Amino acid sequence: MELGSAGTVTILAEAIFQLANLFSNKDAEQKKIESQIRKYKIKKINENELLLYLRQLDY
Repeated sequence: MELGSAGTVTILAEAIFQLANLFSNKDAEQKKIESQIRKYKIKKINENELLLYLRQLDY
C-alpha cells in the first residue's frame, strides 16, 4: 500500500479518473486504452528519448 501524500494524491486522482470515465461518451475500447496507459510513467531522458516504466516499480 502506498504511504504519504503521494499515495493519497494517486488514490484521489484515480477516483476522479474513474468518475470521469463513468460519464464519458468514449467507447469501451478507448477507455480501456487510456486505463492501460495510466499504469505507466514517462520520464524525459534527453531531447530525443523518453523512458516509459510501470508506476508499480516506482515505489
